[in-house]
Amino acid sequence: MTKLKLLDDRITQVAEQVANSRDYQYCSAVPSSGVYKLQSGKPCKKPITVLCDQEYESGGWVVIQYRFNGSTNFYRNWKEYKNGFGNLQGEFWLGLDRIYQLTASQPHELVVLLEDFEGNKTYAKYNEFEIGNEDQNNLNGKYLRGETKEYATGMVWSTFRGFLYSLKSAKMMIRPKCS
Repeated sequence: MTKLKLLDDRITQVAEQVANSRDYQYCSAVPSSGVYKLQSGKPCKKPITVLCDQEYESGGWVVIQYRFNGSTNFYRNWKEYKNGFGNLQGEFWLGLDRIYQLTASQPHELVVLLEDFEGNKTYAKYNEFEIGNEDQNNLNGKYLRGETKEYATGMVWSTFRGFLYSLKSAKMMIRPKCS
C-alpha cells in the first residue's frame, strides 16, 4: 500500500470514530448502520450504546436482538436478559432495561426479520411494541441448525417454520413510530 492510501484509510477510520462517538437521540439521525451512543430525552440517563440499522425500510432501527451463527448462548437467566449480553459487533440481546429506556417515552414499532437454512426469508412487523409477556415464539432458544426433534426448544417462530425447526437467523429491531 502506498503511504497516501494508508493515510486516506486512517482519515476515514478516524472520521468514523468521531461520528460514532457523538451522542444521537435516535438511530434515524446516524449517518450509516453501525454502533452508536443514543441519549434518551431524559438528560439524567446515561447514553445507551446500540447497533443502528439504516438498511431495512429507510433505516432508523435500533437492533435489540441479533442472532445469525450460534456463537452466543441465549439460554440465560432473568438477570442476564434484564441487563443484556453478547457483543454489538456479533450476536447479542440488548437487555430489557435498555429496551425499556428506549421505548418508555414514546410509541415504537417492531420488526422481526427471519431466515431459515434454505435461504427463505420472512418478517413480522408490529405497529405497537412494548415489553410484555412471552408467547409461543422463542427466538432465544438453542441454535439447533434447522429441523429438530426437540419441540419448541430451538430458535423458533411458529407461524414461519413451526415448532420443530430452528431458524438460521433472527434480527429484532425497534424504532420510534411516525405520527
